[in-house]
Amino acid sequence: MATGGAGPDTDFFGSENYQDQNDELTVLQSIFEDKMTILSEATPDDPESIHALQIRIPVNLAGDNVKIEAWLPIETDMTHTETLCSNTGNGRPNLCRSDSGRRWHSTFTLAQLTPLEMNVSFPVDYPGCAPPIFTLSCQWLDGTQLSALCRQLDAMWGEMPQQPIVFTWVDWLQNETICFLGLENGVVMTPHIEQDADFLSTIDPRALPMSCDLLQAIVTILRYNMMYEMEKFQKENHDCGICFDNRPGREFYRINGCFHHFCHDCLAGYCHTHVSDGTVQLLTCPDIDCKNPIPPNIARDVLDDKDFVRYERLILQKTLDTMEDVDYCPRCNMVVIKELDSSKLAHCVACFYSYCTGCREPWHQGTKCITAEEKLEELEKLRTDEQNEDAKIIAEKLRKYLIHEKLTKRTIQDISVPCPGCNVRIEKAMGCNYMTCKCGVHFCWLCQKQIRGYDHFGESCDTFTIVDTARPQPMVREYPEGAQEVKNILSLHPERRKYLKNCPTCHQKNLKQNNNNHLKCWCCNSNFCFLCGQRIVGKITLHFTVQSGCKQHTE
Repeated sequence: MATGGAGPDTDFFGSENYQDQNDELTVLQSIFEDKMTILSEATPDDPESIHALQIRIPVNLAGDNVKIEAWLPIETDMTHTETLCSNTGNGRPNLCRSDSGRRWHSTFTLAQLTPLEMNVSFPVDYPGCAPPIFTLSCQWLDGTQLSALCRQLDAMWGEMPQQPIVFTWVDWLQNETICFLGLENGVVMTPHIEQDADFLSTIDPRALPMSCDLLQAIVTILRYNMMYEMEKFQKENHDCGICFDNRPGREFYRINGCFHHFCHDCLAGYCHTHVSDGTVQLLTCPDIDCKNPIPPNIARDVLDDKDFVRYERLILQKTLDTMEDVDYCPRCNMVVIKELDSSKLAHCVACFYSYCTGCREPWHQGTKCITAEEKLEELEKLRTDEQNEDAKIIAEKLRKYLIHEKLTKRTIQDISVPCPGCNVRIEKAMGCNYMTCKCGVHFCWLCQKQIRGYDHFGESCDTFTIVDTARPQPMVREYPEGAQEVKNILSLHPERRKYLKNCPTCHQKNLKQNNNNHLKCWCCNSNFCFLCGQRIVGKITLHFTVQSGCKQHTE
């Protein structure tokens, strides 16, 4: 083992060794740059100082990838490690129990290993008589393998005595480590085991393995590999999978899991479209047949604050809608968790309302749910009660509401079918019987079975239905009279389009007539001002004053 001498004396700073060390240090700095850190320098101001440095040596692989085989105790939690492996370009690890059942066995491939770390200090008699003092550290080599490297470096000093040797050592470690240790077919990592004194005596004290905590070592290696692949990707040019433009890698987003890449502009438009349409459940990788979801961090980057708030709200809403134990309070519309038992009881913690999830009425322990027909019968009795005028008015309003709700539900049942995936009802307006729901499920309009392609049609179901006798045809929606009037006026006088104003209540388009800035919405009958767009409540003329700045009549 190489050993150094005593600290520098005053003669050392004027010696040839000191000059050679300074020259070598300068050369190493220019070659390795950010891969090298100077820990200390020998200066005449401090007679005890010496040159010390750390070099991180990236090891060249025998091929494009290296296989890692890890053995860990069965009590090890591999969740974090598996997650990191899934974010590498080589896919998820092959994780299983060993034959004995006492250890985890995992194999995965990486594009780059963590670098060797070499700490070097120059004794006063280097390079004239003694070699540098060094230690070797590594995440994926054990003490025996590092000891073999230390002995090889000693042998190289013996072949080249009295010469600057550090660069030669680093170059050999970078290019020959894998072949010298016979790791061309892969690296095997095993847990650190306390050894007896006889075994430890064979380990070179300069060999400092960093794999005592094997799980942490694997996590470090995986993170380094992810950073290496991302840096490599950003330095190269790539073709966008949407617009097919060739751009630098820094202008792309790379989706974890599948590693398909798309330029910033295309992915921003793609995400904005799905958020605007409310189809965030379909916000997956744009590549054909790829179902990897767009990560939230990418959505955060490409969406503005308003769209991202909508994105988060829709994601939460869609997630809650898929949970069978989630309901919504009929009073305040807050999320309610259903009781675990078989009862239909639900209790809202926001407004403290206990209700039945079957009929949406207040909780009725031990009694059946009241149907819509039974409610109408009770309201009819109240309506005919001549002694209570208030009850008659309320009953009449509720009766009309229930009749409307009943007819609405019946109409929905007649003209729509439930999606077999998300159970949302879908209406067919025209076209063939191949339906595609916003949740991504494809199904047949006639039998409501999930299908893939048009092979389903021709045997039991027809592709097109000229006269659908199985269910009523979709209702033809009539164009509202007020909207039709606005449309007719604009068709005759297109220059009057500048007099359109959206109602602040229902957002329907209304047209200013003559010079009057007071508009009354044809849809909801709300009064509002054409100039400021605000709704007018109360006396109309009180809005058009000098204080408000709005005149009732303008050109």
